[in-house]
Amino acid sequence: MKSRRKWMHRSLRICFILFLLTVVTAVARPQATPDFSGLWEQDNDRCQPKRTGDVTLHIEHHGAELVVETSIVHASPRSRRAVQKYTIDGEVSVSTGADGDEFHTRVIRYP
Repeated sequence: MKSRRKWMHRSLRICFILFLLTVVTAVARPQATPDFSGLWEQDNDRCQPKRTGDVTLHIEHHGAELVVETSIVHASPRSRRAVQKYTIDGEVSVSTGADGDEFHTRVIRYP
């Protein structure tokens, strides 16, 4: 009887230690930094209000630097293109949109 209790106590202790190691490993693992780099295409069916034309974003995201190149192609022969450069460190970035409007933007990374 004593040996069975001792074995159960030892098993519980081992399980508890394994559980603690799992929790510590999960907490200590570094969080992945988001990277939005890639080619993004607008889904006009899901836009509110509905949109027409092809809108493509080419995004380069490295560290605190975020560059978004927007290409808009409508049925007309004239397409529009704009490049916005941001930093995600909270500093204000000034960029010009595809229609010539000037934008002042502050981007921060949410913890």
